[in-house]
Amino acid sequence: MRQKQSTKILFINYGGYFLTANTFIPDNSLAGLAGVFSKHDIPVEIIDFQNPHDMGTIMEYSKTGFSHELARIIEEKKVPQLSLIRSYQQSRFQAEEKFTKEKTRLLMDKIERENVSVVGFKLWIGNGIKNAMTMAGEIRKNFPHIKLIAGGPAIQYLGSDFQHYSKIFDHIVAGDGEEAMTSLIKGHLDNNKQYHLKERCENIDQFPFPLYDRKIYPNIDSFFKIRILDDSRGCFNKCAFCSHGFINGRGVRKRLPASVVDEMERIKINDGISYFRFSGSNPPWKFIVEIAKKIIERKLDVRYSIFSSMNNCNPKDLPLLKKSGLRSIFFGLESGDNDFLKNVHNKSNVNSDHIINVCESAMKEQIFAALSFIVPLPFETSETKKKSLDLAKRIFKNHSLGSIMVLPPMLSPGSEWWMNMDQFGFELENGMSKTDYKLNILEKNYDFLLPRESMEDMGYSLNGKSMHQILNECEEFIQELGRENIITNFDDSAYMLSLMSGTSPEKFKSEMIKNLILGGSDNLTNLISKFNESSSMICQ
Repeated sequence: MRQKQSTKILFINYGGYFLTANTFIPDNSLAGLAGVFSKHDIPVEIIDFQNPHDMGTIMEYSKTGFSHELARIIEEKKVPQLSLIRSYQQSRFQAEEKFTKEKTRLLMDKIERENVSVVGFKLWIGNGIKNAMTMAGEIRKNFPHIKLIAGGPAIQYLGSDFQHYSKIFDHIVAGDGEEAMTSLIKGHLDNNKQYHLKERCENIDQFPFPLYDRKIYPNIDSFFKIRILDDSRGCFNKCAFCSHGFINGRGVRKRLPASVVDEMERIKINDGISYFRFSGSNPPWKFIVEIAKKIIERKLDVRYSIFSSMNNCNPKDLPLLKKSGLRSIFFGLESGDNDFLKNVHNKSNVNSDHIINVCESAMKEQIFAALSFIVPLPFETSETKKKSLDLAKRIFKNHSLGSIMVLPPMLSPGSEWWMNMDQFGFELENGMSKTDYKLNILEKNYDFLLPRESMEDMGYSLNGKSMHQILNECEEFIQELGRENIITNFDDSAYMLSLMSGTSPEKFKSEMIKNLILGGSDNLTNLISKFNESSSMICQ
């Protein structure tokens, strides 16, 4: 094809089709990069395939018998057979390949027509990365002059080992995307080097606000009317299971509270959006309180959710936070045995009385308490699991405005678990090296709304337990919570979407899983549109 000179950049977001209750939220990191490049007068456009119309189209290529049967069984609150889940997933994977082929053809036409010179891919961990790589490969073959750049969670996860997965990209960028991508585009990085790790930027307030302009983000109106706010980066805790400190650094880099509220106000005025989720993994509590005070001072009518940890939270501030618009908090508890958690996994929830006080105080203020547990943790026993179940029962004894997300132990590169596998009882199977493991996990499928037994084998054992045993133990704990009428696998962002749509968490989760399984471009588009119609009215 004929080469033409241009400076236009395309950012492509394709993570694949997966079942989670909080899907169809616009990508704030790509919108953030768009803001950076627009500041430098570099034309940019975001092609986000994770919208309801495109994702819905995928299931139109599939065999509908499996999806209808699976949706029916789950709607009847029955447990589907693993064989049916696998048939449904396989049909969906084949449909994604057809979808990718069609979208790649249209992408080639767009690149030729608009003289694009740089294409950046946001790569996610999961089955969808194979199709993103197909798109990148076709661009490389048809437009060898175009500069291909890869970033995103998959790059943060694999680091320089991504070079063993693919040689398609000219540059692989890890670290703060705003700094790294700007340096690349301006030619400040070595063009002969594929992998770049940029130092973290301490002043994240220097970056312009994300841009969701329709010329830059053409299908923005098809997503849920909620925005992610990049309030802070990093975490001050050093939990053994978490790789967040490895990725974003120890300590917390914060924006000015006024700047965060400025962004909320601008989005509300310009886009009519009042719902937000803070992205910081553990923003300091005093920082959140300061933001709340400024929201109240400006009489800004918004609703938002945050992440926090029990050793970070002061329940006395919850009435103030409620007044400012806080409606949901995600707390990672991970276990109900506080001594076990602290001594073995370096995580402090203070104590059980504090946990119950925080959760009950939040729910009394009509703030949704989204909690998480890891089951089984390394060295988990029947006694530690009983303490977790007992704590869950105590938390929800008098109030029900909350949920528990339960995950198996995920072996994440950069975590203490990863660095000291033998110490915690992890063993990679079949003689895999750590690099092999990371490459193996990259293409696994993640359907978090389906039973945990349906998750794929991650390639490791724990304390002598096979992956099959690990997943069964996790699912058994989820079922026990269900028998206590505790909502499971429903996080803070999903609650914000249910609040926004005026439906109960149970109904929202049920509608999302049924319609995601069935798919259909008109079906999903109309569903999200219906939910969005209620978003202009703040739910008290």
